[in-house]
Amino acid sequence: MGPNFEIRKQAESPRQEIELDTARSFPFSENGRNGDWKTIDKKGRKVEGAYYKSGKENNDLIIFIPGMPGDGVVWFEEKHLSMLLKEGFDVFVARHGGILTNEEGKRVLNNSTRNDLGLATGNGEMHITDWMDEPKILMEYFAGKQVTFITHSLGSVALAHSLIDINQRENHDLHAHYARPKKWINLSGPTYTYDTYKEKYQDSWKWYFDNKLDKICNVEDKDAELAALEQALKEVSGNLDKIDLFNALQTISVIPEEDEYVGSEGSLNLQNQMGAGLILKDRTIKKADLPDDREVHDFEHMTDETLKRFVLMKMNQNKHTFTLKNNPNA
Repeated sequence: MGPNFEIRKQAESPRQEIELDTARSFPFSENGRNGDWKTIDKKGRKVEGAYYKSGKENNDLIIFIPGMPGDGVVWFEEKHLSMLLKEGFDVFVARHGGILTNEEGKRVLNNSTRNDLGLATGNGEMHITDWMDEPKILMEYFAGKQVTFITHSLGSVALAHSLIDINQRENHDLHAHYARPKKWINLSGPTYTYDTYKEKYQDSWKWYFDNKLDKICNVEDKDAELAALEQALKEVSGNLDKIDLFNALQTISVIPEEDEYVGSEGSLNLQNQMGAGLILKDRTIKKADLPDDREVHDFEHMTDETLKRFVLMKMNQNKHTFTLKNNPNA
């Protein structure tokens, strides 16, 4: 797990100066959130993030994997972290590699103690292939625990990619080497078929890479990263029947009907290939109800009570599709 940080001196301000080359784990306090920042390195590929302990002795962990570029951690930590800790879950909130140290990047990291280090996350550059490995690295690090994954947007592709990779490559005892995913809460995940990507979504991904990504991420070669994204989507789209490593994974896919970027195709593809799973078509939020600078896709509308129901829900291994409504009679 690496050594804890060292304090070289206590400055006049309450901030601690952190020895950069030993900053593998250090405590922080951020707007009432108290946790440990961890940098986990597996064979040169890194995941950083905030690790929060509930204080209860248990084996249950929630891991949140954000989408692109990773700003979902802001609403997740600010809106839902307190509830999950009260329910007795430990929580790890991942940050993607290659986040810049500019003001927008600092907002995405959502941790002023980490921002004071002044380093880009991961290896300094954003690489889709690294992002696809982040859930796998965390499953190795937290081996022995039961995990509920909550993933948003591209984070859903990363989780599926990691699970498929483990299934196809590993020959040893999975129980001894990996955490056990027991539930996957999939929020607007683009796990659609590769044909669907080519027909409906390729242009919107290219627009995002060309116009927005490098404002937050350190992108060396946009074309190469877009090609890596396409390859990841292709590998995932036809292999979703291989993600249930322990024959016990329950999936809940939530897709807002007015999502700006993702339709229901991904949730249906996941459900059909697994032969089980719950799809929830979300009508509780409309684009017209949001400020001009906010999007339905961001899931900031999701309430604590709704997420709590998803996390604690007992499910069977059948296929179900329901609609979420504010007014059940509507």
